[in-house]
Amino acid sequence: YLVLEKLGAPLDHSLKFNGSPPRVAVNYTLQMAEALARIHDVGFVHHDVTPLNLLEAGGERWKLIDCGVAWPRGDTALRAALGPRKYA
Repeated sequence: YLVLEKLGAPLDHSLKFNGSPPRVAVNYTLQMAEALARIHDVGFVHHDVTPLNLLEAGGERWKLIDCGVAWPRGDTALRAALGPRKYA
């Protein structure tokens, strides 16, 4: 069996329907920065940070998902091909 955490809507959905008061924007920005710092601490770069990859995790918690194009930090061989152009 594979057990996964059930997460809510992506950030872009929340922004479209709820807007983003400054307090909320600061909250999810700080959580995303913390998630990216942890990924970098273990030697990787996410390469696909978009509002679609930040999901509601209950309350005011958010989770950064989709590390499918994460790449070891410092290895730039495929950097140009990774992640959507809009956010690369």
